[in-house]
Amino acid sequence: MSKKKKQILELYLLKKQQDHYRYVYSIIKHRDDALDVVQESILKALKSYHQLKDTTKINAWFYRILMTTSYDYLRKNKKYNTQLSEVSKLHLSSYFDQYADIDLADAISTLSVNEQTALYFRYYEDMKNEDIAKLLGENINTVKTRIYGALKKLYPLLEPNIKEEK
Repeated sequence: MSKKKKQILELYLLKKQQDHYRYVYSIIKHRDDALDVVQESILKALKSYHQLKDTTKINAWFYRILMTTSYDYLRKNKKYNTQLSEVSKLHLSSYFDQYADIDLADAISTLSVNEQTALYFRYYEDMKNEDIAKLLGENINTVKTRIYGALKKLYPLLEPNIKEEK
C-alpha cells in the first residue's frame, strides 16, 4: 500500500501544482520564495506520506503542509515584517478579487479572517466541511458556523446586486 500511496501523492502533486503555487504565492507575494516554499512542502509531503492515513483526504493534508510551511517561512524571514493576520486577509481577498465582482470582494473583506478562510476552502477549493475542520484544526461545527455566518453576513451586502440580475 505504501508504494501505491506514494504514487497517488505524486500524481496529486503533478495535477494540482498550479493551484498549490497560486495559494502559496498569495501568502508570500514573491515568485521565487513561493516556488521555494512549494518545493519545501513537496519534500515534506514525500518524506511523511506514510503518515497519510486516508488518500481521499490528500487535499486537506497537503494544504495543511502548504499553509504551515508558508507561515513558518514568513516567521523566519523578518524582511517581510507583516503580521500573519494581515497576510491572511491579503491572500484570501486576492483570491476572491480575481474571481468575483468588486462588490463581492468588498463584501468578503468585511468578514473575519476565520470566515474568509472557511469560505475560501469551501468554495474556491471545493473542500468538504470535515476536511476544512481537519485542515484548520477546528471542530466541524465551528467550521459550519463560520461558513453559515459568513454567508448570512454577505447576503444583505450583496442583495441589491442579486435583485438587479433578476
